[in-house]
Amino acid sequence: MTLAAPPRKGHAERAWHALRTDPWTLVALAALAFLAVFVVLPLFELLRQSVMGQESGRFGLENFVTFFESRYFRRALGNSFLVATLGTVLALMIGLPLAFVFARYDFPAKRWIEVAILMSMLSPPFVGAYAWILMFGRSGLVTEAGRSIGLELPTIYGPVGIAIASAFGLYPLVFLVVRGALSRVSATIEEAAASLGRSPIYVLWSVTLPLVMPAVVTSALLVFLGIISDFGTPAILGEGERYPVLATLAFSLYLSEIGAETGMAATTSMILVGLALALVLAAKVGGAARAAGTDPYRETRRRMAVSSPDLRLRPDRHGLPPCPLRTIPFMITPMITPMCLRSPGSAASHGPAHSMHPPSSAQSATCCGPAG
Repeated sequence: MTLAAPPRKGHAERAWHALRTDPWTLVALAALAFLAVFVVLPLFELLRQSVMGQESGRFGLENFVTFFESRYFRRALGNSFLVATLGTVLALMIGLPLAFVFARYDFPAKRWIEVAILMSMLSPPFVGAYAWILMFGRSGLVTEAGRSIGLELPTIYGPVGIAIASAFGLYPLVFLVVRGALSRVSATIEEAAASLGRSPIYVLWSVTLPLVMPAVVTSALLVFLGIISDFGTPAILGEGERYPVLATLAFSLYLSEIGAETGMAATTSMILVGLALALVLAAKVGGAARAAGTDPYRETRRRMAVSSPDLRLRPDRHGLPPCPLRTIPFMITPMITPMCLRSPGSAASHGPAHSMHPPSSAQSATCCGPAG
C-alpha cells in the first residue's frame, strides 16, 4: 500500500504561513510600506517635476539642459565636488591615524577621549560651522588674537573653511568604521610580516592597509555623501551666493520659486540624488569585484547554509535567501532615506511658471542669514 503525497501548499497559503511563523516577514513588509510612502513617492514626485520643462511645461530634459548650459549651475556642481573631495581627504587624514592608535595601543583616558571624538557627531552641522566662525571668523577669538600680535590669519569662509568644518564633523565616521575593521585584523599577520625583517611602516602600508581598504573606502564614501548633501555648513561658511553648492542652490531656487513651478529646484535635487546613488552603486560593484578576486572561499560560503534554524536563511539555487523581504529594507534604508530627507526640492509645490535665473543676493541673504 502506497501513501499519497501531502498536497502542496499554494503561494498564498505559504505566504500566510510565513507571516504567522516568522514575525520578521511582517516587519519587513511594514518597512517596505514605509519606504514606499516616505521615500519612493517623494523621489518619484521629484523626478516628475525635474522632467517637466519649467518654461514649456512639456515632458523632456529641458531643465537638465538648462542646468548644464548655465555657468552658475555648473559652478555650483564643481564647488560641491571640490568641497566634498577636500573634506573627505581631511577626514581620512584625521580619522585613519586615530583609528590605528585606538585599535593598537592602550593609554590613559582612552575611553574618555573616544567619547569626546564621538560627541562631535551629535551636534548639527550648522552648529559646528557657527563654532568655527566664533573662533576663526572675521571677528573671531583666534583671529583677533592674531591681529593683536600682527598676524593676519586666512579667512574661514569659502571652500577651505567648508571642507575643514565638514571634515571635523564627519571624521568620527572614518574612526568608527576603520577602527572596527582594524580590531578584526589578527595581530599575528602583522607580527609575521615584522618577523621577516619588514619595518613597521612597510607592514602598515603593505599588510594592514590592504586588509582594511574596504572599510576605508566605505568610510570615505559616507563622508563624501555627507558633505555633498550638507546644507548648513556651506550656507554659513559659503556666505550664501558667494560660494554656492548643490544643496544651497536647490534651497535658494526653491525659495525664489515659492508659488511657482519648482522645476529647476527639483532638477538640482535630482542631480544630488543621482550622484549619491551612482557613488553608492559604484562602491558596491567595486567592493564585490574586489571580494570576488581576493576571497578564494567566497563561492564555498555562498553555497553553505546557515545552521541556525531560527534565521532560516538557507540559500536557494541562485544563492539568495528564501525571503528577500527580510534583507531588502535594511539595505535600502541607509542608502536612500538620508538623501530623500535632505533634498530641499522634494517638498516642492506647484504654481504658475517662474524665472529660472540664479537667486539674487537678497534672496540668498533671506535663506542663509547674515554671515558672522
